[in-house]
Amino acid sequence: MTSGAVEDEQELGTELISTPEWLSLSTRQHNAIFEGPEHATESLLLLLQPSLRTPAIWKRAPEPLELPGEEGGALVLRNVGALGRHEQAALSRWLEASQQQVVATTVDPLFPLVVRGLFDEALYYRLNTMLMRIS
Repeated sequence: MTSGAVEDEQELGTELISTPEWLSLSTRQHNAIFEGPEHATESLLLLLQPSLRTPAIWKRAPEPLELPGEEGGALVLRNVGALGRHEQAALSRWLEASQQQVVATTVDPLFPLVVRGLFDEALYYRLNTMLMRIS
């Protein structure tokens, strides 16, 4: 990717974040998945940080998944596709009882993992209230 393409992505992210439509969408939609290269999803997460529900707790899979106990904030989960079945089940149970927003990133598209039985279908649809593919 050329430096011009990175600048274009950053401009697009800034443009999306600054619009009232984006802020309205991010408050109505509880969870989101950002698919794309790690550098692009990280840039977008940094741009989104001010609009995330507070407190925002940042985690990276496959490190041990310790789910927060507080209600009302945001869980930013990087590399969600790397979660094992046990962690996926724990996250799914936690989401059922939680009022927190989850913003997840993944390098690999999750839907093919769902089709192959490697990612929990119910968790996928619970996380996928808003999906952004970033190239």
